[in-house]
Amino acid sequence: MSSVMNRSLIAVVAALAICLPVRAQKLDWKLGFDYLFDNSEFDSSKGIIDPSGTFHAVRLSPEAGLIFAPGEDVHHRVMLGVNLFKDLGTQAGPGGVLGEVTCYYRMDAALSSGELCFAAGCFPRAISEGDYHGAFFDETYLFEDNNLDGFLLKYRTESLYAELALDWMGKHGDDAEPARRERFSILSSGLWNFCGPLSLGWTGNFYHFACSQYEKNVIDNHTLYPYLHYSPKVYGLDELSVDFGPVLSYQRDRSLDEQPVLPLGLESNQKLERKGWVIDNRIWWGYDMQPYRFLGESLLYPGEPVYHLPVSKPFWADCMLLAYRHPFGSSGFIEAGVVLHFGQKVSEPELSIPVFRGWQQVLAINFNLEKGYRKPRRKAAPRTLGELFGI
Repeated sequence: MSSVMNRSLIAVVAALAICLPVRAQKLDWKLGFDYLFDNSEFDSSKGIIDPSGTFHAVRLSPEAGLIFAPGEDVHHRVMLGVNLFKDLGTQAGPGGVLGEVTCYYRMDAALSSGELCFAAGCFPRAISEGDYHGAFFDETYLFEDNNLDGFLLKYRTESLYAELALDWMGKHGDDAEPARRERFSILSSGLWNFCGPLSLGWTGNFYHFACSQYEKNVIDNHTLYPYLHYSPKVYGLDELSVDFGPVLSYQRDRSLDEQPVLPLGLESNQKLERKGWVIDNRIWWGYDMQPYRFLGESLLYPGEPVYHLPVSKPFWADCMLLAYRHPFGSSGFIEAGVVLHFGQKVSEPELSIPVFRGWQQVLAINFNLEKGYRKPRRKAAPRTLGELFGI
């Protein structure tokens, strides 16, 4: 980011500090630390589906800004920060470590019916609480792309959580970056507890993968996972849950196909946790969810490669995480574990894949410090937008 832009952002924060009433201003700051070691070994399947390799990176994310509270039921924030990202093992200089600058507005309101949150700008992905699992985003992709560029709206009651977000990931290429494609996602996730341990949930990604100066094809890649969530309270267990539902997709390369490709499948996720020990298993059965992978567009499918198999019939895959997770109070955690990969056996002259595909060794550390503040208190719902935003 240019020095002119940096000065402009600082000037905006300074102007807000001057304009807002002193009694309503509070300094807000956060400091996030993330570390991920992910070593993948898929020699047994020759790396045909899942490539072997090591992802090893660290991030430091400081933020600072102002909180403006016109009332006990509404908080407004303006935040400015930066991501310091290091791909460990590389010799990048200071310029290569300085990552994306965050600059965003956030509003939290306690309504009579629930809690409302709105964020806009370039803000941490962690503000989103949606469960965008492997069919949507790979873990290393989420680690590298730590922010959302756009807006997020989320709402919570005692029985419902729902969110809607826009992530503008790429602008049409210019002379400086002619290969850059226009890309954006409309994301949504939610969970409605309708009866005891039973809930209905959904996760969706409307992904638009458009042109660059070099490539003129436009690809639609839309995926929806509606599911039934069962989470009973069992004595001696911290968590026991089972998700089950169909994965539906609409995909089309508008330059290649007149009709869309409609891959679908069934998925179930089972999770068991006791005193930090975790078993998290995901089973998939269905058709190839990444039919345009042959195009070689690495950004078209940010999900895990286990959903891809170049065959015309349904196949199954299973990923099992065995891990230990130790929390640091409410500030962070350290997690160590292994992921075992199994899948459809294929015995063809040009494609041979065993049932056991390989495994991963994972170590993750997350630590967040932030200035303590009181959450907005629930009052009667504001009657107008002006009351909500304190205008």
